[in-house]
Amino acid sequence: MSAQRTRSVLVVCRNAPYGRSRARDAIDLAMAFAAFEQPVTLLFLGEGVFTLAGGQQPPAGIRHLGKLLGTLADYGVGQVFADVTALAERGLAVRALALAAEPANDDTLRELFATHDRVITV
Repeated sequence: MSAQRTRSVLVVCRNAPYGRSRARDAIDLAMAFAAFEQPVTLLFLGEGVFTLAGGQQPPAGIRHLGKLLGTLADYGVGQVFADVTALAERGLAVRALALAAEPANDDTLRELFATHDRVITV
């Protein structure tokens, strides 16, 4: 029996953190892949960068995603990127994010999409 190659996964979050469950779904999906020892990278684009913003106050009864983001490393999700253009357009600075995300310029984004075996957008 031959060993099967592990496929890398890029999970892309394009949705704001609250109002719909998609941002949480993206985080949960990344943690699930990592739990099964799949190399996973989490990328925040567009409205998704708001998920990384510090000082959020989620609606009553909704779990704070900042706390969930804080557990990513525990699950083995070590690479988190945020689109610098999306951050700038929304007035967010990389240094003020609730989670240390690597800034991704256009070249980095192209590389992320080209080098992962699977890309899943949530």
